[in-house]
Order: sequence, then structure tokens, then C-alpha cells
Amino acid sequence: LNPELKTGKQTNLAIGETWTLIPSIDITDSITIRMQWNGGINGTYNSELTSFDRTQCMPIYWKNGSSTKWVLPKGNKAKAAQGSDPYWIDLTLPKMEAGATYYFGIMSGSSALPVELIHFDAQQINNAEILIEWTTSSETNNSHFLVERNLNNNPLKWETIATISGFGTSNEIHNYYFTDSSTQWPLNENTTLYYRLKQIDYDGKFEYSIVKTVVLNNVKSKTDIYPNPFSECLLIESNSSFESKILIYNQLGEMIFSQPIQKNQIINTSLWTPGVYIIRDGANARTYLKPN
Repeated sequence: LNPELKTGKQTNLAIGETWTLIPSIDITDSITIRMQWNGGINGTYNSELTSFDRTQCMPIYWKNGSSTKWVLPKGNKAKAAQGSDPYWIDLTLPKMEAGATYYFGIMSGSSALPVELIHFDAQQINNAEILIEWTTSSETNNSHFLVERNLNNNPLKWETIATISGFGTSNEIHNYYFTDSSTQWPLNENTTLYYRLKQIDYDGKFEYSIVKTVVLNNVKSKTDIYPNPFSECLLIESNSSFESKILIYNQLGEMIFSQPIQKNQIINTSLWTPGVYIIRDGANARTYLKPN
């Protein structure tokens, strides 16, 4: 079923042949490809596999280097075959790239549950967030996507970090987004994160996308403590994944507070004596004031 790797085999509900085209020039306008096959009538070779239905022919294609599954191009649909041994059906593409290898095939409409994923990417967008985005140009029986993450390429550690509903059956372009936060993974320089999509149909069938890799860079942990001056409380917001503490000293140098840094934290200061306080988080030390 993978024409690039020559893996898998379709044994029913399809034409047992594929067609290959490699354009010599870029084709920027829509182009129609006609595929023709024999059905075994009058002694011809029968290319139709078991249970293939000529009234529900679905033209599909695979682009070498970018496709992860056979897909039905936008604007095409299952339809009856034309002709009479040989039979034929047309497929239309909006454009073709010079030098790229395109594979074409035909399945019965009931046998294919494609989602045409035309874009999938993951990239670091700031100090502590990864944007995962993908686009489909058509969906058939698409229930939902699972966004999965793997830390440092451990094959046993794929985890689901989001569930995103699909659009069922649609021939429209749909854009999807999800932001992964460092609250879920170590905020360390050179940490490598791997992302993939698991697309699941209504009947439970599923397929995986290709894997996208993100190597974290310019990573800095940050802890904000406010307000200053303060009165009833201090608020702490942190993206640090390191085990460190908040240490608070009064103006006599006495430690009055010690606690591990949390992502979001409120310290009740209503009973503290007015004065100057030194707050340390890791190697940082800052002066805070509680006025009278």
C-alpha cells in the first residue's frame, strides 16, 4: 500500500495496478489524468481485484516525498467507470511539480476512508511553546485527530496531548492548530521533541502522519513575582522545570518563607510586617517592599 517503500498489499476492492507519472515541467493549471484498465471480458486480463465495484470508482493518488497515504484529491469523488473493457475514469489535480513522482490508483468508494493531509508542521514559537498546525483539503468519515508527543525519541513514550475533532466528510480546506506548553516537558536547551498525528475514523480505523521534530533553542526559565510594592499577597508565575525554591528574607536577614517553585502560586502576606524583603528564586535576588 506504500508505493515508495513497496510495503503492504491491496487484495480486494481496488484495481490491481497503479500508474506513475513524473512531469518534466511544472504544471500550474489543473490537469486531468485518465486511468484505463481491463475487466476480463472477451478474454482480456482482469485487473479488478475481489469485490471491486465499477459503479463506485474512487480515483486516488500519492505524491512521492510528501504523501503518507493514498488520498482523494479535492473536487474528485467516487463515480461509475466509463467505457466497456477497457474501462476508464478521470482524476483531476490542481497542479503538478516538475521532477516529482506521482502514483495513481483506483479503489471502490466504500473501501477508502481518506483524509488528505496537505500540511503538517511543529515549530518553537517562543521560549516555552510549540505550535503544531496541520491542514486537510478533504476528509471522509474523519472523527478526530490525536496529537501525540515523544520526548527524546523514546519509542515507548508516545503520549496523547490533545484530541481535536475532525469535520466528518468534507471537501473543504480545514486548518487545525494546537499549542504545546513547557508545563508538560523539561525546559532544557537541546531537548528534542517529536510530534505526530493519529487520525481516527468513525469506525475506529486510524492512520499516523509523518513525525515532526523540534529541537529546543534559546530556552530560558523565567519566574515572575508581583506586585511590587505588595500588600495582601504575592503572585508567582513560572515556566521553570528545574527543582528550585522561593526563599524570602525579612530586613533582619531572617528566612521567613521557603517553598519549591510552582507554576502558579499565591503567597498570603497579609500578616507580614511592613518593610523591605529579599526574594530569591534560584540565583536571582530581588528587593520587594510592603508599605505601611
